[in-house]
Amino acid sequence: MIARNRSGAGRLPELAAGWTPGTALDIGCGEGDDALWLAARGWEVTGVDLSPTAVGRLRDGARRAGLDGRVRALVLDVTDDASAAAVRAALQ
Repeated sequence: MIARNRSGAGRLPELAAGWTPGTALDIGCGEGDDALWLAARGWEVTGVDLSPTAVGRLRDGARRAGLDGRVRALVLDVTDDASAAAVRAALQ
């Protein structure tokens, strides 16, 4: 289990605090703690998860935080070839 900090973003703040914002892909994003943390710091983030409920919560969280312009959330099974192609297309 990953220890969570107050932001809910696990160890990401410790690892990424000094990184220059860019584009991120969060595969298995769940409810999007990491995606939201990155987006709040200037990143453009695509979160992908198999669960429509989790992706819906990510979208809601992004909207509440005013980050919906920086966060894309997709319901996809990345083990499926067609879905993998959709992820590639979303990143272009």
